[in-house]
Amino acid sequence: MDVFHAEKSELYEASIDVGDWQQIDDTGSRVNGRNCYTHIVCNDLCTVFFTTLKKDRLTILDILRNFGSRSFVFNDETFKLLKQLKVSRKLMGKLQEGIESGKKLDEQGMEEVFAWLFPEPAKGKVSRARIMEAAAIASYHSQAGIRVVKVLMSDNAPPAIPAVVLFYYKFDFYSPKKTKVRQI
Repeated sequence: MDVFHAEKSELYEASIDVGDWQQIDDTGSRVNGRNCYTHIVCNDLCTVFFTTLKKDRLTILDILRNFGSRSFVFNDETFKLLKQLKVSRKLMGKLQEGIESGKKLDEQGMEEVFAWLFPEPAKGKVSRARIMEAAAIASYHSQAGIRVVKVLMSDNAPPAIPAVVLFYYKFDFYSPKKTKVRQI
């Protein structure tokens, strides 16, 4: 089975390297009695399927990075995304003052940031998620050694990953002429 997973991984990476765009969609699925999501990622060269427990921004980034280790960075792009994701100015100010700009962090480093930023672990759940997403997206865009997907098309939803999703469309099954393509 590992041989097939390795081949799928190589095929997917090759399609990202030579393709100009990727399209992503998902559907619900059950695996061993658990609700999951099957993500379909394709371009004009291939189609690859990934099954995950979640379909949040971090999971989509995991898929785009082919499940490489997560990294996070706080730079200008991070703070633009935090503003776009409506994180409070107070939290953004604390992050700008307390974290070295451009420093790469792993998940453990992010947990340390959150322990400092949110002394009470039960508070700030949504802000934690948005901060983690923005720092992960900025890190994805700044990574060397991997090709960053420049055009990602998604359906029926506003951009899951700001500054990554460039097009999304809303298909009207009852009136296909009403299908809308929106460029971001």
